[in-house]
Amino acid sequence: MATGTYYFDSQKRLSIIALTLLGLWLGWMMATALFSHWVYLKDHAPDTLIIITAACAIGLFVAWRQLMRGSLLASESFTLFKTFFYTTLLVSITLWQTPEAWVRLTASESVTRNVSFTIHHPGPSTSRFSNCKTGMRFYDDELRRTMFFCEQDSNVPPGSHRVQVEKLMNDHGGRYLRYRYIRADNSFAAWRNL
Repeated sequence: MATGTYYFDSQKRLSIIALTLLGLWLGWMMATALFSHWVYLKDHAPDTLIIITAACAIGLFVAWRQLMRGSLLASESFTLFKTFFYTTLLVSITLWQTPEAWVRLTASESVTRNVSFTIHHPGPSTSRFSNCKTGMRFYDDELRRTMFFCEQDSNVPPGSHRVQVEKLMNDHGGRYLRYRYIRADNSFAAWRNL
């Protein structure tokens, strides 16, 4: 009777640990998705290569540990490949938005710039199957990339060709805070928060 109770307790503990780890992982994924909103990395930043390299190293380590346990036969090399592949995939998914979250949490240098913009129809993609009706496109000198935001035609003052953008920057990227249009008479429209 005591053995059955002990077995049940260890299974219950294992289930609680697994559910806790799953909850922490899901919380991390949601937090990094929220932190990465309106955050952009500098063009040609090596962050993607670093993430893939770290994921491959962890995948190799886990596959090596499985091989060293001696539980595999020589004919089960495909099992090692699956262990490597799925571990690398899971780690890559887990770390993918970490650079954006890092920029969001550490960007502290306030930068305000006046930039030229163009209006495009249709605007940027909002999902796999839809686009904004209108988009504002401009080039960001600090990030060295073209930015494309959703906009409404009614928000763009007639004759304006410049916009003032405000963002927080660090060495890896920046987070856009707000913008306002510069009218044709060089007056400013109201700030629009992002």
